[in-house]
Amino acid sequence: MHERDRHRQLVEEGSENDTNEELAEDEQSDSDNEDNRFTSHEVLTKLSEATNERLTYCEGKVPKPSNAVNLSTRGQTDTTDEELEEESHSMSRTTQTSSDHLSSSDCQSSKHKRSKERHGDHRTSEAEDTVDCVASDRHLDKQKKSKGNSRRDYATQLTRQRRAAEEDLAPAMVKAQKLTSHDGHPRARDFDDVMQEFMATMIREYRARLCAQAPMPDHAQETLLLSASWARACQVTTINMTRTPELVTIRGSQVQGQLKTKLCPLVEAVYGFYSSQSKSALKKNRALAEDLKEGMNFAFKHMAAQEDGRCGFLKAPLIQKIINMMWFANKHDDGVSFADHFNPFPYPALALVLTAIECCIDEWATGTRMDIAFTIQEYRGMFESHLSCLQEFEEAMKEFGVLPGICKKLYEAGRIHSGAV
Repeated sequence: MHERDRHRQLVEEGSENDTNEELAEDEQSDSDNEDNRFTSHEVLTKLSEATNERLTYCEGKVPKPSNAVNLSTRGQTDTTDEELEEESHSMSRTTQTSSDHLSSSDCQSSKHKRSKERHGDHRTSEAEDTVDCVASDRHLDKQKKSKGNSRRDYATQLTRQRRAAEEDLAPAMVKAQKLTSHDGHPRARDFDDVMQEFMATMIREYRARLCAQAPMPDHAQETLLLSASWARACQVTTINMTRTPELVTIRGSQVQGQLKTKLCPLVEAVYGFYSSQSKSALKKNRALAEDLKEGMNFAFKHMAAQEDGRCGFLKAPLIQKIINMMWFANKHDDGVSFADHFNPFPYPALALVLTAIECCIDEWATGTRMDIAFTIQEYRGMFESHLSCLQEFEEAMKEFGVLPGICKKLYEAGRIHSGAV
């Protein structure tokens, strides 16, 4: 028992000495050069004369030589129970340290595995995200295509509905009912009242368009004028009349024939032609006809044998008089009712008047009045010549606006004559 107490006391004193020596070493290492680092040195204990290496710390890179006492020359004593216990403790600590190292390495390996798994999971998630993106893009494309198709279908449906509504709102097609049959050309009075009303409107529209646009039309122009007049008549009368070949042959009124019929007595009276079989009268009529046609002398207000003595082009009283009789006979006449065609007075209608006057003068070319048919085949060339002359006159006097002013005055004078003003 006493020996054990003595040993315990010596161990305690040795531990105190060890602690004091460690503190002294730490102070000395602090005062030494900063290049010191970890180093080991031998420590002498009272329990055993064997050397035990201690690990100390210094802040420098190169460890300083240890100041510990060299006990290599001292004898070694036998191993005691405390040393065995201490060795067992040190082995256990070493084992624990190694186990700790193993556990830390296992932890690191497990962490590395987990990081790999996370990285793999990340790659997998990226692949899945890519697949999801592709799938979503395809889904969006399908949605866009379906939306585009649905929009086209919706637009087509709206168009069909609109057409159906227009067909519902449009008046029903009416077929002309012919009451009288005969071998000649069809006439307006051959049909029922509905057709007669429609034809009266269509004929007036056709007359206005014919005089304002093409008084002497060819086949193509005539077809266009008839189509436009028919469409306008359907719109005005709200009767959707079916076009038939026999109705297309109806030309309304023969404008050329009516104009010449009204103009012939005026030409005879205004220019002084004399109906007689005497040689002097015949000679006078032939000379007068030649003078009127020379250089369009009949179209001037003041006629003269020489061109320099003429003045007042298109201001001859006969021109305004025949215009009043033909288109402004009353406030319901074509010139008043179709102001969109006759205001100002159109150049083709004025050229038609000049051509008709010249046709009436031609009837007196032999000295005796001879009836000449005022047809398109005979006088289309002359009509085109007069129309070209008017266009050239307009271009020559464009700066002063002479021809537009003359046509405006012809229309205004006609309205006054009709009583519409």
